[in-house]
Amino acid sequence: MSWLSSWFRFTTFSSSGYQTFFLHTTQDTARIFGHSAVAPIVKTKTGLSPKQIVTIGAGLWTQYASQYFAMYYPPDSLSLPGVTHADYDQFMKLYSLSMKEMKQRLAAERKLDDTFMYQFHALQSHPLIFTALNGRQAHICPVPTLLFWRITSGLFYDLIRERGFDQAFGASFQDYVGDMLEKTLKGTSTTIYPEEANSGPKRADWIIDQPSAFMLVECKTKRMTIGARTTIQDDSELHAQLEVVGDAVAQSYQALEAYKNRKYKLQQYPYDPAKQPFVCVVTLENWHLMGPQLEALRGVVKERLLQVRLDPDLMQQAPFIVCSVNELEELAYLLKTHELADMVRRYWDDPEMPTWAFISYLRHRYKNELEQYYYVFADELEDVFTFKVIPQQGAS
Repeated sequence: MSWLSSWFRFTTFSSSGYQTFFLHTTQDTARIFGHSAVAPIVKTKTGLSPKQIVTIGAGLWTQYASQYFAMYYPPDSLSLPGVTHADYDQFMKLYSLSMKEMKQRLAAERKLDDTFMYQFHALQSHPLIFTALNGRQAHICPVPTLLFWRITSGLFYDLIRERGFDQAFGASFQDYVGDMLEKTLKGTSTTIYPEEANSGPKRADWIIDQPSAFMLVECKTKRMTIGARTTIQDDSELHAQLEVVGDAVAQSYQALEAYKNRKYKLQQYPYDPAKQPFVCVVTLENWHLMGPQLEALRGVVKERLLQVRLDPDLMQQAPFIVCSVNELEELAYLLKTHELADMVRRYWDDPEMPTWAFISYLRHRYKNELEQYYYVFADELEDVFTFKVIPQQGAS
């Protein structure tokens, strides 16, 4: 039995929502970092392939998150096709520290101020700790969630300074979004158009086209900084991050105006004035924008539109949304049976809903339908998770 199969039997994490999130995140990581433009950078930097990192880490995570306190090192038995014990050792070098070094780092880096609960620390970068157990070397994982984050979103920070990573990662994310939209909406009345390669104004990364409406989709891998998420006494860093998103929204409106005014020499998707336009900025991570943050973002977008000499009323004519890629997956699922014009327009026009995060609105209004949502790439999971770690006696 593979560890993935046994994972579904865990009672500790029996919630179907949690299972979906776990599988979503690991599969998304494997696909995005496994892109032909990104995978070589991962291999050069870490010495492992994206699949090896995700599979080893996720396999260990299931053991720690279910019942095992420690894993002996080296393992008594490791079944991992295409991966050697040397690769397993490399994983440990990347993501573990000795108990002594971990204590030293944690003691040196913690600050007692209003950011105490949110500070980045050594256990986040190295979630595994080497120690002695029953006379043998073993590694423990005090917070399994940190191991999960380290092999998924944390992988980004290993690569961010590598040459060519920004461009490669952006292309990979854009391709992932397009693949997801096309696979989800195949066989429906919704058509997906890719970015058109041509000189001239920046075009939308993707266009979702329906009989009554269309949406320009702009993909952004930018992550909100830790300071913007956690600083309580000063919101200047948060505002700076909202400006990044606001720029992306304004850029999408510029692309919309270019479509309206036929500024592209070659245009496979002709502008239809009878259709309701919408704009979407999709981010890799969830920015959790709601309430005052959303209102502030709309203010930023208004400023940007004025700066590029566009009418701020565009926000009413073509409402915009900001969502994470996982949220866009749920929106795409609903688009199989619903119209953009109904979902997004209603969200924008409701006197209360626009202060909600868009996904909160969807899950409120379409709760019953979203309970039937099935991850679009679920059929590819066995291509990612292909091994089992057999726990050692005495290490539980």
